[in-house]
Amino acid sequence: MTEKKNIGKEILHNSFQSLEIAAVLFIVIGMVIDITNHGNMDFTDYDFTRMALACLLIGPGFGVPSAIYKNDRLPLGIQVFIHMGIGCTVLLLCSYLAGFEGPGACHRRNHGGNRRSIRNLGRLLPHREENGCENE
Repeated sequence: MTEKKNIGKEILHNSFQSLEIAAVLFIVIGMVIDITNHGNMDFTDYDFTRMALACLLIGPGFGVPSAIYKNDRLPLGIQVFIHMGIGCTVLLLCSYLAGFEGPGACHRRNHGGNRRSIRNLGRLLPHREENGCENE
């Protein structure tokens, strides 16, 4: 019973620690982007709220699976694969749900591909053309 309590405490500790790291990265990267754009960040349709909620999910998405490293029966490679597999899946799902489509979204949007707009990162990039994309 004591071992289960220790594992539960460790998972909770890892969750909060990874949440803190995610929040600090979110704030620092947001500040760098804001400074790069001379204070002209444009958020509509709850963009900031979606990004903050994604950050709050991504942190524990990497922290909780780190408990796998306590299992001595699995080889380290398998432990890393499980940890990163779960963490990266959570990262990609949260990023997609927050509205980030990744590289090439401007091309897809302007040439009949996926019609969802880049709601977060696209607006934060400096020196965009009117259609939201450079060199199109």
